[in-house]
Amino acid sequence: MLLTSDYYFKYRLGTSADSLPYFYAGDSWDNYQQKLGLLGSHWTFSDPKRVHYSLNNQGYRCDQFEDIPWSESILLFGCSIIFGVGISDHETVPEQLTSIIGKPVINLAQGGSSPEFQRLITEILRAREIVPRAVIYVWPNSDRYCTVEQGGIARHWGSWNVHKDEMPQHIREFILDPEKNLQYVQSCIDQCQWSCPAYHFTARPQLALPGIPIIPTSDRSRDGHHPGPVGALRIAQFLSKNINL
Repeated sequence: MLLTSDYYFKYRLGTSADSLPYFYAGDSWDNYQQKLGLLGSHWTFSDPKRVHYSLNNQGYRCDQFEDIPWSESILLFGCSIIFGVGISDHETVPEQLTSIIGKPVINLAQGGSSPEFQRLITEILRAREIVPRAVIYVWPNSDRYCTVEQGGIARHWGSWNVHKDEMPQHIREFILDPEKNLQYVQSCIDQCQWSCPAYHFTARPQLALPGIPIIPTSDRSRDGHHPGPVGALRIAQFLSKNINL
């Protein structure tokens, strides 16, 4: 129904310890082993099964799309911060926000995704005449891009692979141009219009756009880069106070 991340295919097909359901994307087995060696058994994430990823058949951290009560739900878009890289299912921002407001919040985030990705999946949902209770966007870095490959696979491009030969030159030039980045993310925001309430936030202080509040962060998840359980709770609490449902 929506675009499927290229990361999902890589980890779904993994046969080593570095695969679903306990490890995914930047929250890798190797990264876990390194941190365990430094922090030892008293580390919050010392149990390798402490984090569990439950994904639907398109790689989203939510129910199967055919089982979602769309008209009753709040759709939450974002990147790895909202997806919840490095924390377990029940600790993610959408799950904690669901508990706070008592309404279903659907996790439509994907790690490494770009503003373009949010725009594309928004278009797909609107084309299918889905009208949710509300939508929330937590806009990711503007220096990212997305291309759609055969079979509806979304390939994510960003600073992590900007110097690799696989990146097309025009995408590299775009990612390295801050002025174009901001124009592009503003264009994506302008195109993400709904007939229901829509709220816009960002986790990136460098995304300096008027009227786009910055969400808070605190502790770190197992991978050491993304918000941990407390950080995800703080984000959920912040969102709950800044939406009107």
